[in-house]
Amino acid sequence: MKRSFTGISLAILILLSVQCSSPPTHSSSAEGVKFENSSNPTLSVEGTKPTVAPELLLKSRILALLKKGKYQELDSLLESYQREFEQDFHKEEKLAEAFDSFSADDPMLEGQLNDWIKDYPKSYSALLARAHYFNSRGWIRRGFRGAGEISHTQFALMEANFQKAAQDVAEALKLKSNLIAGFCLLLNMEKTAPEFDRDARLLERALSLCPAPFLIRKIHIEKLEPRWGGSYQEMRQFAEAAQEYAPLNPKLKVLKGFVDWDKGRTLEESDERKGEAIEAYTRALFYGDYWLFYHERSRTFYHMGRYTEALEDGNRAVALRPQEEECYILRSRIFFFMEKPGHALRDLQVAGQIWPYDTDNAKWGRSVAKRLVYSAYQLYQQSQFAGAIEKYDLAAEFDPDNVETYYWRGTAYMKQGMLAEAERDLEKSVQQNPRHFESYRWLDWVLARQGKWDTILEYWNRFLDLEPNHARAYLERGDTFYHKGDLKSALRDAQKACELGEAEACALGQSLKQKV
Repeated sequence: MKRSFTGISLAILILLSVQCSSPPTHSSSAEGVKFENSSNPTLSVEGTKPTVAPELLLKSRILALLKKGKYQELDSLLESYQREFEQDFHKEEKLAEAFDSFSADDPMLEGQLNDWIKDYPKSYSALLARAHYFNSRGWIRRGFRGAGEISHTQFALMEANFQKAAQDVAEALKLKSNLIAGFCLLLNMEKTAPEFDRDARLLERALSLCPAPFLIRKIHIEKLEPRWGGSYQEMRQFAEAAQEYAPLNPKLKVLKGFVDWDKGRTLEESDERKGEAIEAYTRALFYGDYWLFYHERSRTFYHMGRYTEALEDGNRAVALRPQEEECYILRSRIFFFMEKPGHALRDLQVAGQIWPYDTDNAKWGRSVAKRLVYSAYQLYQQSQFAGAIEKYDLAAEFDPDNVETYYWRGTAYMKQGMLAEAERDLEKSVQQNPRHFESYRWLDWVLARQGKWDTILEYWNRFLDLEPNHARAYLERGDTFYHKGDLKSALRDAQKACELGEAEACALGQSLKQKV
C-alpha cells in the first residue's frame, strides 16, 4: 500500500531549509571512550522491594517534572543534556533517553505538553518532547505488525500523529538547528513510508552536523531492513561506510552485526529454526559487545527452554544496559522458570520502577500470579497450608489486584485458625471484586466466629445491592438474621431465596413459619 505522507513531507521540507549551525566539536581520539556502561545496576534491597539507583530512573524523573508543571526545570535539564552532547557526542544515549520519556502511553500527557509549549513557546525542548509523544502515539495507533495486517483506519491514525510530530520537530529545528534527536525521530517515522525521501537528505543533514554518533545510524540501518523495504546488501554497505568514523566512535563497529541480528529475529519466529537464530546472534556479537544482541539471544534461549544460557546472556544485557526495563522483564521470566520466584519478583519490580508504562511488565506479573495461585492450590488441597500461604504471598507481590490470591490465602489462613489474617484477606477480596460470592460466604464464616453479626449483614446488604436475584445470598443473610434472633427477617429472606429457586430455603422457610 502506497502512503502519501503529505504532512510529514511538508514539515521536513521546512526543516531542511533551516541553516545549520557549525557541527559540535568532539574529541579526535577514541582513547577513553566507554563502549557501554558495563557495570551492574546499583540496587539495594529492603525486604522484597528493591531500591533502584537514581541514575536508572531518568525517564520517570522527567515525567514527574512534567506532571508537576515544572516546565522551567524541565527546560534547564533537557538543555543541559543537549549541551553535554554537543561537547561530547558519546553522551548521546542520555540525551535520547531523556526525550524518550515523553513516549509514555498516557493520553493525559498531551494536555501537559500543550501547557508547557503555551508557557514557553520558544522552548525547543518542549516542542521536541511533544513530537516524541505524537511519534509514540502514531506507532501505538498503527500497531507493530506487518503492513499487510494493518487496517486503513490504523494507518490514518498513525499518519495524523506523525504529521503532528514532524511539524513539532520542524519548529524545534527552527529554534535550534543541530537537534540530532529531532532528526532521529523523523528517520524513525520514515520507516513506514519507504517511497518518501529515499535520497537520504535527512541522514546527510544530521551527519553533516555530527558525523560520529551511533544512534542515528542505528535508526537508519534498521530502516534498511528487508521488512521495511530495504535489503541486507544496503545494510552491509551502510555499516561498512560508517567505519570511517569508528576510530572516533568504536561503537559504530556493531553496525556490521545488524544484518545477522535481523536474520536472528526472523529465524526466531520458527520453532524449527531457533538454533539458526542463536548462530545468527552469535555472529552479530562478533562485531561488538552490544546489549541488544545479548538480549535477543537470551530471549531465544529462553523460548528454547535453555534457561542457564538465557540467564547468562540476560545478565550481560542488564550489565550493559541497566536502564532498559525490557532486560529486567525478560530476566524475570528466566528466573521464574528456573524456579527462583524471589529473583523474578525483584527484576519485575525494578522494571516497574524504571518504566511503569511498559504493558509487558503488568502482563507478566498477572501471568506469574495465576501460576503461583494454581501451584499454591495444589498444596492447599494437600492441607499444606503454610506452604500454600508462602506462594500466595508471592502471588500478591506479582499482582496486587488478583482476587483469587486474597480469597485462597484467606481460606488458607482460616484453615490455620488465623482469623484476623483471614478476615483481612477476604475483605481485600470483596473490595477488589464486590460480586465475588465465595469471598462473602467465607468472610461470613470468619466474622460469625467472632459474633460480628451486624458487620456480616452490612456485607450481605452490599452484595445484594449488586446482585438482587442471588438466591444463595438471601439464604446466607437469612441465616445471619436467625443467629441475631431476628426471625421475621430470617423468614423473609428464606422466602425470597425460595422464590428464586433455592430448594434448601423453601424447607427452612417452612420451619421458620412455625417459630415466628
